[in-house]
Amino acid sequence: MKLQFGQLIIGENEVERLEELGYTPESLKIAVSEHKSNCHGEPSIYCGTYGKYNDGNLCGLWIDVSSFDDYDEFINFCKAIHADEDDPELMFQDYECFRTLRAMLKGCGGRFHRLGQRGLGAFRGLLLRRIRQRGGLCERTH
Repeated sequence: MKLQFGQLIIGENEVERLEELGYTPESLKIAVSEHKSNCHGEPSIYCGTYGKYNDGNLCGLWIDVSSFDDYDEFINFCKAIHADEDDPELMFQDYECFRTLRAMLKGCGGRFHRLGQRGLGAFRGLLLRRIRQRGGLCERTH
């Protein structure tokens, strides 16, 4: 499966890992098309892994954060796109347009509407706290 940078080769082990995360190869392909960011103004994070990075491999995907309903759905998707690793240690290597996310949270518009204002604030706060705890994504915005 082609990602923006690199690809995910899906064999038997990867199929098992995907199933544990609630995906099939087909549903992951659909999810990638739904969550992939083209970086045209939507709040986005680039997700790779420390293992790949340490091997000189930048394989990963720009992900549109606004396309998720909650943190667990986001993390499971990130792990699924790295199902070629036994236990991927996610690395959020870059981000952009979080100022746009802040504006969307204030107005609670677009796809965020289904979460409601409190849920959006909680999701954003939890996402940023968890990413900071892992050593990635500093406070600045693009």
